[in-house]
Formats: sequence, structure tokens, C-alpha cells
Amino acid sequence: MDSQLQTSDPFHLWEKALASDRDGDLAASKSMFGQAAQLFFVKGSDGKPQVGRAFFEYSTLMDAFARVQEARLFKKNSKYDDSLSEFTKASEIFRSSVHFGFLAGYESGCATLETALELDDPDGAFQAFKNANALFEQSKLALGLRDEKHPLIDVIDTLIKFSISEAFLAESKSLSQSGKVQEAREKILQSKAISKEHEFLARRIGTRSRSIDYFPMDDWKRAETTCLVLSYPESDSILLCNVGTNSVLIETLGNRRIDKTLDPLNSISCPMDVSSKGRVRVIYVDLKEKKEYDEGCLLMI
Repeated sequence: MDSQLQTSDPFHLWEKALASDRDGDLAASKSMFGQAAQLFFVKGSDGKPQVGRAFFEYSTLMDAFARVQEARLFKKNSKYDDSLSEFTKASEIFRSSVHFGFLAGYESGCATLETALELDDPDGAFQAFKNANALFEQSKLALGLRDEKHPLIDVIDTLIKFSISEAFLAESKSLSQSGKVQEAREKILQSKAISKEHEFLARRIGTRSRSIDYFPMDDWKRAETTCLVLSYPESDSILLCNVGTNSVLIETLGNRRIDKTLDPLNSISCPMDVSSKGRVRVIYVDLKEKKEYDEGCLLMI
């Protein structure tokens, strides 16, 4: 490990991995995600048993992110079969997690969209954009089942609109090559209209338009600067883990009033009515910042 990156904080390594990704250094980013996976595992095993389940899941997530970067490196070097294999392995890891299963479709959608933008054949590109849209919709559905208010749904929507806009452009090129000039112009107008919607939404949520962000989650930032509560199902209760730096007041869980303080790197187990159905939300307040969070945590079937 580089001496400048010596740290016992896996969230800090997560942040550094993202910085390397933005700089285009996929190899360094992959390495840091891998190191973060090891540190999360160590913390889950030895360091903080109260939130061990959360740290083990983050270790799994970092392993999947490292595989995504490996897949992108293979793709960059035109090793497409190896790239597909690594993306498939990453998707399997995402699906095995409690909270991050939606990323299986999301990451595959990002890869498919990126590939579509590189294709010269308009018909092939159009089909690839359609496939990307289907993957993003799959990801949005999976996330929405747990939390229909999750901020990442807007991120997915920006990519869907970006992909649709580009699909119309690809379709216009195909129509133009077939001599259907008027129809091609109509597709261009449709593309421009959707592109404006994409740019508006990107500005609203503070992301760059026409960009593909493989790693949109901000758990690392919340864990380092404020509070973050993760939930895990148990036989007849829900385990709540605060992996952040501020204490919180758990106000409600589902339809139950809790009113218990949860300190950083601690957990509490809250009984749940097994007859409850539908989405279970947790409402908690950061006791330092006095900010309320209302988040979906589970879907009871």
C-alpha cells in the first residue's frame, strides 16, 4: 500500500478509490477498493462487533466494486470476454447483499451504456441503448421496492434519459442511412427534448450531464461526517447499526415508536410484528446536526 494511503479507515479508502476513478486511474481505484474490502472485513471481525454485520456487507460491496474496475480495465484493453466475466461476478456479489442488490442492474447498465456510446453501427448502438435502459429500469425497480424515496432513483433516472436521448440519435442515423430523412429529423427533435430533460434533472441533483457514474453512493461521506443507520432482518426483529460519527435518536421503525439513542458504531435490536407487510421505514434524527432522516430499510413480504 502506498505510504500516503496508510489508514485504518476503510471509508477513507473508499473516498480515495473514487478520486482515482475520477482521475481515470482504474488500476489504482481497483487496488484501493480491494484494500477497503480487507479493512472492512477486519473491522467486522475484530474491531467493532456491534456493527460487524454492516462492515461485512461493506467488505462485500468493496470487493464487487474492485471487480467492476477490473472489468473496466479488461474492456479498456479490448479483452471483452474477460470483462464480461468480471461484470458477471460483480453482479452476483451485489445480488448476494442485503442492501446493494439493485447495483447489479445499475453497474451492468452503466457498462452497456458506455459500450453503446462507442459503437459506430447505429442499429447495434440503438439495441445497446435499449438494453441499458432495461437494466436501469430493473435497478430502479429493485431499489424502489425497498425505498421509493431513495435519492439514487433520481441518479438512475438521469441515466435513463441520457440513454433514451442517445437511442433516438442512433435511430435517426439509421433512418438517415435508409433515406428516410424526415423521420430521421423527427428522431433528432425527440432526442433534443429528452436531452433537455436529462440536463435539467442532472442540474437538480448536482451531477454532471452526459456522465456515467459507476459509483454514485455516498455512504462513505455520511459515515465520515454525520450519521448512517443500516438495517438487517433477524428472526423476529430488525437490527439497526449506526456506522456514522454522530449519535442518533431512533424515533420510529415501521409503525412502532422506538425513541432510543443509538451511538456511533453501536447497534440495537428492535422487535418487529411478523404480521407486518410492505415497506418498513426508519425515521431517525442526527442529535448533533438536528437533521431528520426518513429512509426505507426493508420490504416485508
